[in-house]
Amino acid sequence: MRRKWFYRLLFSYTPIFFVTIAVLIFITYFNMNQQFKRQIVSANHTYAQQTMQMLDSLLSSIEKLAVNEAMNDPRFRMIFEGDPAPISLYDQYQLGLKLDQMKNAFSIIDSIYMYSDSSKMVITNQGVIPVSDFADRQFIESIYAVGNTKWLNPRPFQQESADSKPKYVVSLSKSAPIASYKQGVLVVNADLDSIISFLRDSYKSPYGYLDLLDSDGRSFFTFDSTGLPENTRTFSSAPYSVQVHSNYSNWYMQSGLRDNAVVGSFFAVTNIWTIAGVLIILFGIAWLTYVTHRNYKPISNIVENIEKFTSNKGGRSGLEIDEMALIENTLASLMLNSSEHEKQLKKDLYIKQKHLLMEVLEGNRMISADAWRQELHNLEIRKTLDQPFVAVLEIDQYLDFVNHFTVSDQYLFKYILQKVMMEFSEANKTECWAEWMEPNRMVALLQPQDTSHDPAAGPAVKELCNRTRAWVQENLTFTVSIAIGDADVATDNLSYSYHEAVEALQYKAALGKNRVIAYSDIATQQKGEIYNYLQDIRDLVKSYKLSEDSWRHQFNQLFGNLANDCFTKTEMSSLLSYLNYQLQKEIMELGDAFQLYWREEAQPRLNLLEGQAETVGEVRIQTEKILLDLEAGLKVIRENRSSHQLINTIREYIDENYDDPNLSLDQLSGHFGMSTRYISRLFKEEYGETLIGYVTDKRIGKAKLLLETTEDMLQDIVEKVGYLNPSSFIRVFRKATGTTPGDYRRKWQK
Repeated sequence: MRRKWFYRLLFSYTPIFFVTIAVLIFITYFNMNQQFKRQIVSANHTYAQQTMQMLDSLLSSIEKLAVNEAMNDPRFRMIFEGDPAPISLYDQYQLGLKLDQMKNAFSIIDSIYMYSDSSKMVITNQGVIPVSDFADRQFIESIYAVGNTKWLNPRPFQQESADSKPKYVVSLSKSAPIASYKQGVLVVNADLDSIISFLRDSYKSPYGYLDLLDSDGRSFFTFDSTGLPENTRTFSSAPYSVQVHSNYSNWYMQSGLRDNAVVGSFFAVTNIWTIAGVLIILFGIAWLTYVTHRNYKPISNIVENIEKFTSNKGGRSGLEIDEMALIENTLASLMLNSSEHEKQLKKDLYIKQKHLLMEVLEGNRMISADAWRQELHNLEIRKTLDQPFVAVLEIDQYLDFVNHFTVSDQYLFKYILQKVMMEFSEANKTECWAEWMEPNRMVALLQPQDTSHDPAAGPAVKELCNRTRAWVQENLTFTVSIAIGDADVATDNLSYSYHEAVEALQYKAALGKNRVIAYSDIATQQKGEIYNYLQDIRDLVKSYKLSEDSWRHQFNQLFGNLANDCFTKTEMSSLLSYLNYQLQKEIMELGDAFQLYWREEAQPRLNLLEGQAETVGEVRIQTEKILLDLEAGLKVIRENRSSHQLINTIREYIDENYDDPNLSLDQLSGHFGMSTRYISRLFKEEYGETLIGYVTDKRIGKAKLLLETTEDMLQDIVEKVGYLNPSSFIRVFRKATGTTPGDYRRKWQK
């Protein structure tokens, strides 16, 4: 282990001690140093400013001279204002002489020349030169567009041929003539070496330096023969350097002290005080170390105990962490373990509570009233639930609920439902214990306070459940249904009440969702029998397969009867499954194209509907939509078949003549001029039915209608539907309906 905290504690005091001693020792040194620095800076600034003013004055005088001569001398104006004719030798001589006089007026002037744009000639003190042959032609081209300039930065200059060695100059340009349209330019070049000599003569000091910088920050003293600046020292790092800027030339004058023994001697005087201060600081550090070590002893003992405990427990020891980190980690670990232990206890307690409720409700555990109260006390359920009502809350359309909300949202809504039930119970002075026993179902034990064996408790509990249901409908985007088992049951009969509530929920298919259903309410409802509807489903599917218009009437009649009877959700699902099976069976008798359309379009939707639909109304709406879509698809397939028109004509002929006793397959073959086998095959592929079977179905259907709606004798009905022999008709009728014509009429009349 690294003793980081020891050193942290030690060094946390040291800066205070150091600052206190250092302020006392160095206060005199700083005062002297600052005073000395201000004096040096002031002197350097004065020297630099005076020197810059002298240089500006010199350059300004040169500029005034050039401007006055260009304005007052008629020969200069003649060059720029006259015709662009060649200049005479005499005028050339006079102009050269004048330029020499201007050059000799100031020693730092290296050269002066004039450029005429109209004649494209350059006038120097040595004569007139075409601009194309002039060595400084590039500078003229660059400066002509600008016209008047201040003094430019140092540049290489060649007045003669390009082979001559260049010198460095600073240039001034002025447009000519001065007071009219620009037709030329006057250029004055000052020698860089002469400027440097002027500066050196103006400022001579063994302790300081003076430097002139151009507008780009390059020193005038650092240009070599190639025109590039040499490596220069960093003047800004020199002691107490100052810089003065010239608004006239845009140059900088920098002055400062040289780093030499004279300056260093002043600072050496203060070293004695520095040494004394360092000695005092070292003594103080030693004393702080001793005191810190004594104060650190309790922390050291704690760390040793933690390491011993960790080592005895088989934990990691000797880690490269500081003492406070070790203590912090140990405390954090203890708090985390305590928190995790507390969470685990709560989790175990919740699991035990839910397990007890599940065992009692499922009937896996018989428990007396005293044992029930003791279990509730042991599991910290502070409620009186000696004779509770059992209510089961179910989320309607749970599959839509799962698909519409995320998992976290589902848990949130379930938590809200649980809290709403408990809050309404508290407001109604009703004890409530609610738990989610299944993903879509919550079970609640409800017992109004001081209402044991009170007949008014049942309606109060029902009203409580109805308030919960209404709140969900108004505030959430889904609905719930709540079922209540029989009241006034002892704890050892809770499972009966629970199963009654679950059974009551099954009748949501008939009674509708988003409601409260008491088990006592469904006892008075008329219960439906599934087998009574099987033949109706078969007849409906038969008519649907043959595309008869009567299937819609049969469909409405079937679901109208289902709505009047009281079916559970399981029974409703069974009837829907049987309808699916009959459709599958009948369509498999059609051609391959019909079967493929059924498997891909209709069958998956019916299979999904079996698990989703919860009420008769929902089943009716969705089933009718599926059948209508399937009918349209089958119709398109039939109309695209080449034999459709022919088979449809044969079917219409049968519909009109099915009551003819002589109607047979041979008669149809002769009437339409085709073989019996060919006609039978086409009809079978189109409608999944043989011609004989179709004729029989038409005759039996007509016979059933006559038996239901008339009082005709059996012999008359037999003749009306195309049979000659009553015994043959009875045999066919029994085979088709499972009963005799007489029994069928008696059952229908009853």
